[in-house]
Amino acid sequence: MTGVGIRHYDHHQAAEPRLLLLLLLLEAYGEVYADSADALDDVDRFAEGLDSWISRPG
Repeated sequence: MTGVGIRHYDHHQAAEPRLLLLLLLLEAYGEVYADSADALDDVDRFAEGLDSWISRPG
């Protein structure tokens, strides 16, 4: 066993795990695109889209 558990959260229950996931993804994104000069790779822009996507119910 890997010790990994899968849980389903609705958008109300997922507030805290959502924040942790958001921070983890933003950190990883920032590291991957740290040297990019492309404006589309901006971490703030990615954060806005990510927040929108993970805020949706379902």
